[in-house]
Amino acid sequence: MARNRIVRSWVGCASALAVAALAGCAVLDSDTQAKQDKYGAAFSDSALGGEHDTEWEQPFWEGWREDDRDEVRAEARAAARAEIQQSRGVVPTSATAAPLPSAGSSRGLQAKVGVIIPPGSGDSGNAYRLLEVLDRNARRYGLTLVKPDVLADAISQEPACSSGSGAACGEALAIYPGVRALLVMNTKPASDGKLIVQTRMLDADFGIDYAATTARMQITAPDKTDASSDLSVWSRQVLERTASRVDIAPWFAHGFSRKNNDIYVNVGERSGLDSGSRLAVHEEGTLVRAPSGQIVGWDPGPVVGQLEIKQFIGQEVAIAEAVSGRLPTPEDKLTLAQ
Repeated sequence: MARNRIVRSWVGCASALAVAALAGCAVLDSDTQAKQDKYGAAFSDSALGGEHDTEWEQPFWEGWREDDRDEVRAEARAAARAEIQQSRGVVPTSATAAPLPSAGSSRGLQAKVGVIIPPGSGDSGNAYRLLEVLDRNARRYGLTLVKPDVLADAISQEPACSSGSGAACGEALAIYPGVRALLVMNTKPASDGKLIVQTRMLDADFGIDYAATTARMQITAPDKTDASSDLSVWSRQVLERTASRVDIAPWFAHGFSRKNNDIYVNVGERSGLDSGSRLAVHEEGTLVRAPSGQIVGWDPGPVVGQLEIKQFIGQEVAIAEAVSGRLPTPEDKLTLAQ
């Protein structure tokens, strides 16, 4: 299992997140400990001022632990069956849709956004229909979606998600499976036959909990959706807003496990990486704030090393080898080398 592999193999452990989630790591040296202390302060409640709530009072993982994974998967299967029945005789969208270019990155790199549909959501069938539309269009906004069942597995196996701290859970998921942000989607039917959809975005790396937004829409079948339909307008707004919030920082990834001088990186071919791509290893960097205290950007720290992608494991994980400088620790951010 990925988490157990991290516990066995990661020896750097230079962050508060690593200490919490990767128990049993080596003792930190003084320089690394100082970085850890600094990293923890950067994401403290006092540091994150402004309009964003960093207390995460509504745990996004609630109901997503071991006992509820089967429910999540069952709802996904039921939604898929309903969609097949409704579109009988229609060629599946995935077989007819042309590849979409990325607008979020000139190099075509995609940021991972995890989607959570809480178990027991009032209308999970329509929620998965909304997810299909988001997934179909995400790449044109420089995003790739991590589906609810993948997140359910990750959350149920991650100790930080059992600690009661939403920020710690979000940081752990940012390391593996590597989500840049989390999108929580709740749905319920309205009395007039329309659908009420509430979406809430959480910045997993920077600990920002954005205010939820609510929409009321008329649902149409995804394969019959045109640009002016409620569903199309909603999906554009959600994806544009998500991409804009993710874009407070350049694209980056994290290393989540180590074997000798090889680093397992939490992105792969699906995110747009190529074999031979080089990643620059950055230390913490600096959060840029508006006068109100709102986080509006991230200035990368100095480059302390460089990795080269040499192999992919499936679509979501890459193996990189060090070519210069030091090896990354889990909280270091890996950007595409210029």
